[in-house]
Amino acid sequence: MSLRFGIPALCLLAITTLSCGESTGPSIPQLLEGTLEVTITTTGEAIDVDPDGYSLALNGRVAGHVQANGPATRLAISSGMHALRLEGLAPNCRVTGDQELSVTVARGEVLAASFAVLCVANTGTLRITTITTGGNPVSGYTFSTSAGSILT
Repeated sequence: MSLRFGIPALCLLAITTLSCGESTGPSIPQLLEGTLEVTITTTGEAIDVDPDGYSLALNGRVAGHVQANGPATRLAISSGMHALRLEGLAPNCRVTGDQELSVTVARGEVLAASFAVLCVANTGTLRITTITTGGNPVSGYTFSTSAGSILT
């Protein structure tokens, strides 16, 4: 008995068999992806650490949200070179290294990237001095801050 179907028939049979039923392997797009695992370490005054976390931008577009000191965030991205940037920092926080990293992810690879953030105390001292002149001085003054605190 001989096979008359040849290689094209075998390829068609393989494709048909693989496309039927439930898939247990990765899809075609997943085969072209890598994974970027991003960790953030935030130091500084615990009370003044950015409460809403930060944003990750990949190639200029928001790609995810990360907590200030939370678990690593995993992003499935296409293989190749990408620009990863940490954004959305509170005014009292700054990235201590590079705020933008160039990362190259290979297909199927898990690449680790990290950012270090330092947050400084969000409190300070405000000294107000007034000078009153005239015949009927005012007995006191009230000042308010942009944060809504009222001083008398």
